[in-house]
Amino acid sequence: MKTKKFCIKAIIFFVLIVSLSSFSFAQSAAFFTTVLEAESVSWEQAVYLVMAGSERLPEDAASNQAWQLFTETQWIRKIPDPQSPIKTSQYSRLIARAFKVKGGLFYTVFKNNRYSYRELVHKNVIPGSMDPGSAVKGTDALKILDKAISLFPVDANAEDK
Repeated sequence: MKTKKFCIKAIIFFVLIVSLSSFSFAQSAAFFTTVLEAESVSWEQAVYLVMAGSERLPEDAASNQAWQLFTETQWIRKIPDPQSPIKTSQYSRLIARAFKVKGGLFYTVFKNNRYSYRELVHKNVIPGSMDPGSAVKGTDALKILDKAISLFPVDANAEDK
């Protein structure tokens, strides 16, 4: 009889723990659903994806924490509105900076949107058919990030330049 009560208590405890832990991933799942359904990704969403993908912040961090980290890095001079759509060339610059992409002569010298886009097209991270001036769709943002993660290993000990 005591073992039956113990087993029932253990099962109830296990179910309770599993159901409570599922709520911690709800924000992340909702965020990715929003990104996947988006016709254009906002700067804040793009920054969150890139910062989390390059392991610069924990995956459970909020998007406003990623935006704060981005503004502190000073990767770009003029900080855009977080809710404005990001262009493909701008997204490529974020990817190139976050993953410390080594590039050709012009990218090494200038490190701007144009040459980061061209460098990532050359490295097959971004499809050449994507217009650098168009807004990034949610599915495209995730595909580009996935390709960058697979091609450029993240070194957590390396410093930003």
